[in-house]
Amino acid sequence: MVLGLILYEGVDLLVNLGKITYNTGRGSYYWFYGMNYPEVQRNQDQIKEMKLLMDKIEELQKKIEDTQKKKPDAADSLENTSGNTFDNTAEDTTKNTTKNTTKNTSEDISEISVDI
Repeated sequence: MVLGLILYEGVDLLVNLGKITYNTGRGSYYWFYGMNYPEVQRNQDQIKEMKLLMDKIEELQKKIEDTQKKKPDAADSLENTSGNTFDNTAEDTTKNTTKNTTKNTSEDISEISVDI
């Protein structure tokens, strides 16, 4: 029983010394050649990619806001068409709204061009 414990502790000690030696050698290699660990490099690449995507999203949001500022609001066009009688108003506004939104949406999308 004591022999088993001594063997177990000996193997455990060898494994831990092997890990320490490997990690020390690996760290020295990357330090000497001025490189990052592959895990660190992978994380840095992901962070750069995320920053680029965030910049593209902000650019697209600005373009959308600019196109919305250039075009009149759909609410303004609805107020101008509300002079009809009460019965026809609901039908006319829904027709005008669907026509205006599909027309404006296709024009807005065609105006926005971003290289991805």
